[in-house]
Amino acid sequence: MTTRVSAEPARSPGVAELLRLSDEFTFALYPAESCYLLDVSELEIRPKKTFIKGTVDSASAVDDMAAKLKEIDCFDEVSKGAITEVSGGAKQFTLTVSAKCP
Repeated sequence: MTTRVSAEPARSPGVAELLRLSDEFTFALYPAESCYLLDVSELEIRPKKTFIKGTVDSASAVDDMAAKLKEIDCFDEVSKGAITEVSGGAKQFTLTVSAKCP
């Protein structure tokens, strides 16, 4: 059996389905309040840099995500952009992640 691993656009059908299954798996393992899901349309991946834009319930959730991303060895820098309040008190955020691994 041969396995092929390649970079695919985040919006391709196979990737979207994989992310959907990953979301289901995450919610089966962890309490909902510790799960943060992002719409793949708000994810932009470039070589060595990823931009994440999303909406969460609180600014502390953005801090939690940034802290968890900083624990990943291949991520060189995680920086938070502006956090703005949107309807219903939710917070819209942007994170920029620089990678150091190939």
